[in-house]
Amino acid sequence: MKRQLILGLILVLLAGAAFGTYFFVDYYQAQKEAAETEKAKALQLSDLNSDDIQTITIHTADMDYTLEKGSSSNQWNIAEGSSDMNVNNSYLSTICTYGSALTASEDLGTVSDTDKEKYGLTDPIIISLATDTDKVTLSIGKQTATKEYYYVMRSGDDHAYLVPSSTAQYLAANETMLRYRYIVADTSSPFTVLSLQRDGTDVYTMENQDNTWKMTVPYNLPIALDNSKLSSLTISLQELQIEEFAAKDVTEKDYAAYGVDHPAYQLKLEQENGDTTTLLFAEYDPLVSSYVNCLHVESNEIFTFDSSSLSFLQANASDYLMKSLYSPTMDTVSTLSIQYKGSYNDQTLDFQTTFTMDSSTGTYSCDNTDFSNAGTETVNAFQKLYTQATGLSYEEIQPDAAVPTESGSPALTMTYTLKDGTVHTVQLYANDDKTYWAYIDNQFSYALVRQRALSGNGKMLECYTEFMKAFQEAAS
Repeated sequence: MKRQLILGLILVLLAGAAFGTYFFVDYYQAQKEAAETEKAKALQLSDLNSDDIQTITIHTADMDYTLEKGSSSNQWNIAEGSSDMNVNNSYLSTICTYGSALTASEDLGTVSDTDKEKYGLTDPIIISLATDTDKVTLSIGKQTATKEYYYVMRSGDDHAYLVPSSTAQYLAANETMLRYRYIVADTSSPFTVLSLQRDGTDVYTMENQDNTWKMTVPYNLPIALDNSKLSSLTISLQELQIEEFAAKDVTEKDYAAYGVDHPAYQLKLEQENGDTTTLLFAEYDPLVSSYVNCLHVESNEIFTFDSSSLSFLQANASDYLMKSLYSPTMDTVSTLSIQYKGSYNDQTLDFQTTFTMDSSTGTYSCDNTDFSNAGTETVNAFQKLYTQATGLSYEEIQPDAAVPTESGSPALTMTYTLKDGTVHTVQLYANDDKTYWAYIDNQFSYALVRQRALSGNGKMLECYTEFMKAFQEAAS
């Protein structure tokens, strides 16, 4: 009995010890977590909802700006500061993102005036972020020697903190970061005129006339512009970013220092909203030069661009023209008449054939004879012929060519009647035994067409004879 009592007492003591140990460990862990929470809270330099920020104030040694959020959540307006500057809304949103929840890695404690000078906090970059109910002001000093951290203080706190450069760098504002870096300020307003000069000579002027882009300089051609190439150009211009704002308020005496006293390129952009942007670029070698200086005429500023973003300066007018003379899609055409008189594979062809078509219903006829149900071979042969006719291409544009005064009869005439009733013609007049001058809608196009574009392997005349063979066999 005594032995059992002793054993029970030992078990009670062991249980008490275990409970005491558990209580101690739990208490210690709770104290540790509370201390860590308190430390983390002390290192939280700002705690705002970035979407609620309505005002940003930026002070540096070179600038003072107050910016207010506009009606759009992504639009910021200058309330105080240089009102003629376009602001970088994307960067201001970044300031809100990183400035609203800035966390330090280390508290350096109370700093003396000597420490402030050492940390770059005597005349720091000051960022103030204000909501309707709260405000945080942060002072951004120098980077540490290793560039891993910035020295930062906050208003109402005499401590300095180390904040990782990965976040604090976005608060080390300067005018280059604050300024809108794109050349085109209003990308929602379409271009109306695009023009380029190279070494003082017009390369092209393209104008949007009644919602149709046309080339008017160096020649007013009836050949359509290639919409895909034009779209690529406009996107490149809208996305053209300034690498560096090199100089402000420059005058003609400053031009030579930046290589724009005799500019190699002049690019002019006009927009529907009335904005005009004129850029004069210095001479550069696109294979060697990394950066290119440019005078922005409207603001008298020198910008620097990455040369890799300026490939459009090397383009020629012909790069933006369609390579075919006239290319309506079949669903827009009701009638195509082809008249040809000439040689083909050592034989003479002389024909005038009229096709009607309705691709939506699959209805086709040749000289009023329906061949819609003549078999897939005949229909496919016609569709191939149509593709070659609308794909008839020119060899080159000769802008210095003299307009022929005596053309005689055309070797080829293609007349398209569109479903809206408009009529367009393509005509080829012999220049010599192997080439033709092209007219579009009776206007000289300066385009030279070679015989091989007509009668080469798989070209239009070959497709015509293949169609006629299939058509006649189906009719017999």
